[in-house]
Amino acid sequence: ASDVYKRQEFEKTVEQITSQLKSIHLNGSNAPVILVGTRKDQIEDGHSSLSTLSEALSAQLSRRCAPMIAGLMKNSNDNAPEQDQLCFYAIENSRGFQGDASIRALVDAIDSASQQLPSMKQRIPLPWLKVYDDFHKLSETQPTATCSS
Repeated sequence: ASDVYKRQEFEKTVEQITSQLKSIHLNGSNAPVILVGTRKDQIEDGHSSLSTLSEALSAQLSRRCAPMIAGLMKNSNDNAPEQDQLCFYAIENSRGFQGDASIRALVDAIDSASQQLPSMKQRIPLPWLKVYDDFHKLSETQPTATCSS
């Protein structure tokens, strides 16, 4: 019964991820994608189980939505060879940033992914940022005008 439950939970998870990937692809087809799995400490057999899970997940996502995972950033933590890299970042969120190296690796991956975005390469004139800051401060102190019919 436990194996049936695990298969059902895996299938449910794959469906949820596929749905989210479709939404990301629809709104930003070239966006980098980072998958994160929490509660790493609850996984039995550590990296071996994570590797098996990653292989199964990667196979299912490739079968169901291959174009949508083109921007998937693999977990290059531990400088593993590409074939051994997980398709997700397994973290133990209860330990926080200082207590879990995988969270720090995730932060680095997010930083790396954001640097690839075209918007990060755009130069914005400094006076525009001042206007933005002024509007932001104004919005905090002034009531917002609304239109009513």
